[in-house]
Amino acid sequence: PPGLTLARLLRLAGIDYIVFERDDSARFSNERSSSRTLVIHKDLGRVALKEASLLEEFQSIVRHDVLIKIADAQGTIQADISGDSIDRKDLRNLLLDSIPDTRIRWGYPVQHAQKENDGSISVHTTDCVDPWFRLVVGADGAWPKVTKQVTLTEPQYSGIHFFTAFIQPGDPTYSSEPSMVGKENYLAMDKGRQIFLHYLGDGSYLLSVGVKLPDSQTVKNAAIFHDPLTLWESLLLTGFAGWAQELTEFIKSSASHFRSWPLHSTPETSLPWNSIPVLTLLGDAAHLT
Repeated sequence: PPGLTLARLLRLAGIDYIVFERDDSARFSNERSSSRTLVIHKDLGRVALKEASLLEEFQSIVRHDVLIKIADAQGTIQADISGDSIDRKDLRNLLLDSIPDTRIRWGYPVQHAQKENDGSISVHTTDCVDPWFRLVVGADGAWPKVTKQVTLTEPQYSGIHFFTAFIQPGDPTYSSEPSMVGKENYLAMDKGRQIFLHYLGDGSYLLSVGVKLPDSQTVKNAAIFHDPLTLWESLLLTGFAGWAQELTEFIKSSASHFRSWPLHSTPETSLPWNSIPVLTLLGDAAHLT
């Protein structure tokens, strides 16, 4: 989470700051998190954690040398890569614990930022206006509220749509995961379709199913997004026919609550952006790919 990482670095540098959070609390934020795992690279993420004086705490919760098994549609392993892995919510909690709660305004969704005549910039939330900021950093992901100051171009749908669900101990297919995935990650892919199993720190798995889905079809089939059983049956018929049964069984048995994740990216045609000295962007807000 780049915004919280920046907040931690500002705290260590003695620079005053405020974090505006749309979620009402840290608990609610974790509940709505994608809960996927993150691979922390030694030459990128670890450098930031070291600068934030959080590397030791990070080392105590990270899972070292976790394999990502890469397979084809029949479940045959084609390759594997390894890296240090951590649940996104665990990294987020590590960063949240490192900054005073008084610096976070929970339940303040930012609507837009506005440059003022005196050279400062004000932050407009749902219920109030906070003026006289010297710098605003947009770090609110794919749909940041402050980007209209630098570009009017919005992220474009990539044509890939993911659906995610949790597989918990006690679920029908859970016993298959330890033998097939273990405490690792597993990615099966073929012709733009993907089945990704993320092993999480609490022993559960996050199932991510990715398919090519035109935007027009997304709108046309919007109704099935509210019915998990119908959705999974549709995916099996149209997207995963011919795949190994051990893989499609994960989809078939995951008729529980799921989340819809259409993937977007920032079009190159939006560049160059307007330069505003009092505003900048960070993370996905700056380079959504």
